[in-house]
Amino acid sequence: MKKYILLLVFFLVSLPMAFAVNIVMSVDQSTYYFKTGENAIIPMKLDNSYGKPITGDLQYSVTQQITQGIAQFSTSNTQSTTFIAIEGNQTAALNFGTSNSPVTYVANLSFNYNDGNDMTVALDPITIVFVSDESQKNNVQNKLQSSSEKATQSQNDPFAQQQQRLQ
Repeated sequence: MKKYILLLVFFLVSLPMAFAVNIVMSVDQSTYYFKTGENAIIPMKLDNSYGKPITGDLQYSVTQQITQGIAQFSTSNTQSTTFIAIEGNQTAALNFGTSNSPVTYVANLSFNYNDGNDMTVALDPITIVFVSDESQKNNVQNKLQSSSEKATQSQNDPFAQQQQRLQ
């Protein structure tokens, strides 16, 4: 009888560890193709297992690599907005705008919040390609997914993130 009680107590104590709360962010592809003039809208999925809404900052940095002759440089635009991750699953449509000419952008997404600790969810880079002809689209499902982790100072600083990637 004591064995069963100890086993039950052990199970109940370990149960919360099995259901760790976090936020999972994902997109269906690592590269998205859009025709020039078309809006680059990417659905981002969030799964919030905290059991309550979590407010944080959704940050994204969009970089364009430009090559002219032997010179190569990049332009970057970083945006941050307050975002509420509702309890459970949700999908947010991220609009990266449009382009009138063929171009490739690299987008970096992160969601930073505080649950008693500074936390971040950061996806691997997403490539956005604008093509001139519909036949050049090559959208293939290749899911990117990331879960919450404790934030380091450089994870909260989009400029430090960009500098790390350039190194």
